[in-house]
Amino acid sequence: MTIAEAREKCKSALGRLPRDIVIISVLILACLLSFGLGYQAGIDGAGESRDLQVEVLP
Repeated sequence: MTIAEAREKCKSALGRLPRDIVIISVLILACLLSFGLGYQAGIDGAGESRDLQVEVLP
């Protein structure tokens, strides 16, 4: 299967769905992905100390 054939196959499959459903699905997937990556970053950095020090200069 060539790239052009795969593109046409995907285009025809997405063409059957209403455009609003495709947009909402992409938004939901993007939100879930960003939440998952943030959660994973929180787990990875849980053992590290992130002390914030503020010094007041005269």
